[in-house]
Amino acid sequence: MKTTLIVIGLIALSLVGSGSAMVQNKVYSPETWKLFCTQLAANLEHSNPGVRVSTMQHIVHYSMFPEFNLCDKGVKKLIAIVGNSKESPKVRTLALSALYNIGSARGMEFIEKQIALEKDPRIQHMCSVALYKYRQEREKLELGETLIADLQK
Repeated sequence: MKTTLIVIGLIALSLVGSGSAMVQNKVYSPETWKLFCTQLAANLEHSNPGVRVSTMQHIVHYSMFPEFNLCDKGVKKLIAIVGNSKESPKVRTLALSALYNIGSARGMEFIEKQIALEKDPRIQHMCSVALYKYRQEREKLELGETLIADLQK
């Protein structure tokens, strides 16, 4: 039991340590980002719920960085968490937020399908809001790209 607590503590410190180091406006190589994202994806499968929640919080935070790229395995795991009705609503909501912030096509397709399948009205509502906001953002980006293309002609 004591060993398990020590291991969990070290994992949490490594996440916090790597997270705070990334915040200090340093430029990291693509390899460092890849390693960081790979570790986040692996931590989504951790048996300790606290580690999983902390990992999803990191994903939400770091998804704003253009270099952030959670691997397909990580997106699949987030999809599995949102789709698992046995998970707590708070954990599912956090996973949904992470999927939305990542903005991957696969994640958004899942969210769109989940609206019809979801039994929890709160999660269903959040899926609807996430999809609506995502579509609004995409329309703004497409409009901006069209305007830029027209100006360049």
